[in-house]
Amino acid sequence: MRIHIIDDDTALCRSMQIQLEREGHEVGLSHTGTQGLAEIRGTEPDIVFLDLNMPDITGLDVLRELQETPSDAVIIMITGVQDARATIQAIRRGAFDYIRKPLDLDAVLLAVEKATHHIKGRRPRATATIDQQESSPHEIVGADEKIIGILKSIAVLSENLVPVLIVGESGTGKELVARTLHEATCPDKPFVAVNCSAVVATLLESELFGHEKGAFTGADSARAGKMELAADGILFLDEIGDMSQDLQAKLLRVLQERAFERVGGTQLKPFTGRIVAATNRNLPQMVAENKFREDLYYRLAVSTIEVPPLRDRRADVPSLADHILARLNRELHKQLMEIEEGALSRLQAYDWPGNVRELVNVLTRAALLSRGPAITEAVLLSAMGPSVQATLPVGGIKTLREVEKEHVEKALHSTGWNIKRTAELLGVTRVTLRKKIDDYQFDKPVQFQ
Repeated sequence: MRIHIIDDDTALCRSMQIQLEREGHEVGLSHTGTQGLAEIRGTEPDIVFLDLNMPDITGLDVLRELQETPSDAVIIMITGVQDARATIQAIRRGAFDYIRKPLDLDAVLLAVEKATHHIKGRRPRATATIDQQESSPHEIVGADEKIIGILKSIAVLSENLVPVLIVGESGTGKELVARTLHEATCPDKPFVAVNCSAVVATLLESELFGHEKGAFTGADSARAGKMELAADGILFLDEIGDMSQDLQAKLLRVLQERAFERVGGTQLKPFTGRIVAATNRNLPQMVAENKFREDLYYRLAVSTIEVPPLRDRRADVPSLADHILARLNRELHKQLMEIEEGALSRLQAYDWPGNVRELVNVLTRAALLSRGPAITEAVLLSAMGPSVQATLPVGGIKTLREVEKEHVEKALHSTGWNIKRTAELLGVTRVTLRKKIDDYQFDKPVQFQ
């Protein structure tokens, strides 16, 4: 394959070039967006690795230029910056994939392999378009591969109106995912949310479909429901697993016929919006137990997004905490500059059964208790409370994370920082080992360089 790398990091470019040429590829380099555009038009590469942030023009600008030319190059975006909006824009503008720095060799080779299969089997496609004046979407923070996968899914789903089912534990941010999808799809249209578990079952039908005057006792006037209010936007049905089966049948009809009737009415009203549902319950199990309609489940789960629990992406806790702290500074009129290392270690050691919502609550209490420029370990423990403190290591007992960190570091030293041998010694893949090196922020000692 002919591969071209556009990145202002010359050392990274050279390293990628050496590795890719060892795999038999022909590799060219550019260190500015303008230079990259000129050289791509002359060499017509099969695959382009494109950095998002460059000194002259952005990677998104380069991507736009490439999409407006006859080039058939497959574009793989690379960046070290946390930017959910840019990820979604890049995929919508036609980028094939998106990987994060620090780049892992296995991840780069896998991206090339996927791109190669795509090139061999692809069909002609229309050029994607995007509004140049998009509103900023809600920020999904994290570099975990599952989070990047969610952003990629949102980019793809923003091009159509199929129903979406968002699943995950309470507090993981399912509504945030729905709002991000809304921002990427139709930011100028309504986003109407209904919590199916918070509305009395007998009133939920009227809440959704609206009612005519006299439909029931107390219906003194006609009232539009959430479906009418959603119009061409998104109707977000949170906790869909708590909806009664009678109402499930009526929702199924809406999905099938794209129309509904108000309670007490006879006139069909068109539904032109998109239904996005969310649940923390196991819907397949509920289907098996006849507690949720199978036909509705398959209608809703045309596309499913799974939001991971916070304990499964502990490496994202520092960036999440910083993001939350910045927001708290604005909301609480505080000037907290950082979370001290000891406090941050406590945050990463905790399992967070309440997920991101619990993290927000703990940091809010810690911010209110703090009197200095930083959240200290003592303040954080106080904010966590005695019940949480009881789950944290005490009396010199180390957390599993601390034990693993020491074990990985010891293994790296025993092999002289040989990644392949260390991965074999630990019984993990090189990708997993490099991720742990990044998570634990290990710096390679001078004697091993």
